[in-house]
This record gives sequence, structure tokens and C-alpha cells, in this order.
Amino acid sequence: MKHLHHILTILLLLGTTHLTAEDQKKTTEVFTNLPEHWFDDDDQIIIPPTIDPPTIDPPTIHKWKNTRSICVVGYPDQIDAVRAAILGPPGQGNLHILVETIEVEHQYLQEWLLDNPIKSDATPLHDQLQTWIRKGRARHINTDTIVCGSGQRALTRSGAEYIYPHSHDPPEIPNQVHLDGKNHLKTTPSGFTSFERRDLGSTLEVDPVLGLDRVTVDLNLAPQRVQHHGDTWWPAPEESDTEFQIRKPTFTTQKVTTQITTHDGTYALLGGYIPDKAVQTEMRHPFHLVFARADVSTTEEKPAFKEE
Repeated sequence: MKHLHHILTILLLLGTTHLTAEDQKKTTEVFTNLPEHWFDDDDQIIIPPTIDPPTIDPPTIHKWKNTRSICVVGYPDQIDAVRAAILGPPGQGNLHILVETIEVEHQYLQEWLLDNPIKSDATPLHDQLQTWIRKGRARHINTDTIVCGSGQRALTRSGAEYIYPHSHDPPEIPNQVHLDGKNHLKTTPSGFTSFERRDLGSTLEVDPVLGLDRVTVDLNLAPQRVQHHGDTWWPAPEESDTEFQIRKPTFTTQKVTTQITTHDGTYALLGGYIPDKAVQTEMRHPFHLVFARADVSTTEEKPAFKEE
């Protein structure tokens, strides 16, 4: 890593010291998932032997034993210096997040899982699904992709906005009535008092954090699909006069909300579920699997220009 020497140099400059009466002005920050080659066999930070110039009143750096984490206690500007040294300057790269939903016959999936336990790297399962897709045993349901920076929340949405009445006034008898000799009263029909909006289609919201090794990626994401499958009447026609019925839309939601740790360029299995019967499918016993992949790109990757 090109910034390794610079990072270790700053760590040496910072050093360790006892806390003083000014400690109330200091802050604490923990840096995790440091690269393994930053530490020696004795679990100590590898630091160059000489450095110049020295630093006055450095912050305190604690190494958490048996972990790849350090705790830094110092003034805000010192914490910022350590953060910049470890994480590098902002805007160094982007994360390309890909989320796929694949439908497969439950039987084929169960048979494969008997001999192939699921691991953190779900690429073998994803590859097997691609084979089944070519044979007609599985099919792609949905694919979402988004590009964002580390630590930045991102959202992509595709679909229609369905607006429907949510609250109603019940039917009422008018304050003043006039009988027409047939003892028949005309009621005021129910009216709408509020409306709600439902986003149909596909939505992907993700909070990615790139690890210090530039390979590990922490993902906090919630992909979902919402479909409108018609309307129902309340009360049911056999229970009430049609004049008093209210129409309510019926939706199906397929959603996975989770937090995972994955690696650059590998597939991770987010979860799976049996779709609702209202979801149209040609399979007898369908099962949906949701995968995610994070690809890391840096600003060091320069576009190629063709010389004329």
C-alpha cells in the first residue's frame, strides 16, 4: 500500500504519553480492520526505526490485543491527522454496489445445499445459479446497481407512485330528511379524508463503509420490491350493501434488511424467502435468493485516451 509508510510515520510521531489536566479537551476514536501486515509477530505496530522531526504532546495510542484495531486519544486536530493518515484523503474511490434477486426451484437449491454449505463468499452458489438459469431451472427477477462513496448513504428507486385513499368518513344520514311517502332515507356516501402514497417497483438503499485494507466492505442495505396486485372491498359484498363498501389496494412486499461484511468483487448472500402466492411465477415451488456484490474503484484508475 502506497500510504503505508506515511501512515506508520504519523503513528510514530504521535507516540504515547500520560494524560494531563487538558484531557477534557481530548476526544477518542477507534480505528478497526487495520491490515494484518501493519503488525509484527508480537502483535505490535510496525514502525520505521527513525523519524524526524519529533512531536510535542502527542496523543495516546492503544493497541487492542488480538485485534487489528487501535484506540487513539488526543485533540480533535490530532484525531483528524490520524484519520487522514489511515483513511487517506476523501474522495479516493467509489463503491459499485450490485444487488440481484434470483428465483430457483426449491428442490434444486435444497439438493445443492446438502453438499455445499453456504459461506461468507457466496460466489460458488451464484455461479451455480447462472448454470441453472441457462438450463431453465432458475431465472433473474431483478437487478439494482448504484455507485457511491464510502460512508455515504445512497438510494435508487424505479417504479410508479401509487396514491390511494387511506381514511374515510363513514356514511351518514342527513341532518334534515324529507320522507317521500315510501319511508326511504338517502344517506350521504363515505368520503375520503386522507391519502397515502406507496412506491411500487424496486428500491435499493445502502450505507457502505470501505475498510482500511481497501478490500473489506461493510454494507448496511435494504433492497425491496413492491407490487400492486389489485383491490379488495371492505366490508365483503356479501356482508354489506355496495353503497357502503370501501376499496382497499392489495400490495406484496419482498424486502431484506441486513448488515454484512464482504470483500471486493465477491458475492454475498443477503437472504432468501418464499414469494407470496400473488406473485406470478412458472415454477411449482419457487424460492428467491438475494445477492450483493461490492466492487471497489479508486481515483488512481485513470481512463485510457486514444492518441490521434
